[in-house]
Amino acid sequence: MFSRNEEMKMKNICIFLLIFYTSSLLAELPPYIYDQLKYSATEDVVIEVKKVRTSFFAIHDQDVNIEARVVTVRHSERGLKVGDTIAVFYVHEIRQAGMVGPSTLPVLHENKIYHAYLTFDDVGKKYIPAARGQSFEPLE
Repeated sequence: MFSRNEEMKMKNICIFLLIFYTSSLLAELPPYIYDQLKYSATEDVVIEVKKVRTSFFAIHDQDVNIEARVVTVRHSERGLKVGDTIAVFYVHEIRQAGMVGPSTLPVLHENKIYHAYLTFDDVGKKYIPAARGQSFEPLE
């Protein structure tokens, strides 16, 4: 079998490989991934945020419920029209200093206008972000 020294080296190598390969799961996504997610969004609209309601459900997570008015429709598989009021739900992750990972969704601001990439959640009957942290682009 292995000597005690060789056994320790093998354990250290295994720990290193485990950390190395799992750390990539928390890394920022490359820009082309966000572009693909935006392209495949079922709803590509410009919205004006009317109401923002937030609530904490965990130490580092915040539920965000948005009520918004559709200002412009670029593409809509659900037939959204200018003037429609929609509900958008998502989770805003509050990261500790030094934490890395894919872009987090921001908390949107009332009376601001955003380009939004969304999809419809049939279960929750609300719209949800389609491109992770790049789902909302401020236009003002």
